[in-house]
Amino acid sequence: MTVPLKQAQATLASLVERVENGETVTIERDGMPVARIVGPGVAENRRRSFGIWEGAWPVDDSAFSPEAEQEIEDLFLGTGE
Repeated sequence: MTVPLKQAQATLASLVERVENGETVTIERDGMPVARIVGPGVAENRRRSFGIWEGAWPVDDSAFSPEAEQEIEDLFLGTGE
């Protein structure tokens, strides 16, 4: 389902209900898609893309695991070893 931004603002609760029922909602501004609302399972199962470099070198899926993300956060915040 695709809706204009103003309609999305006015009907957010009903759009969220539709997403809960398995739909994907695309929000447009001036006829161009600017956002997509998807259920949490859809977002979590989506593979990350590296754009034009996709496939140039292999990246293990474990690099995007919650543990890896926590390790990176710890290192950047100075809480890591």
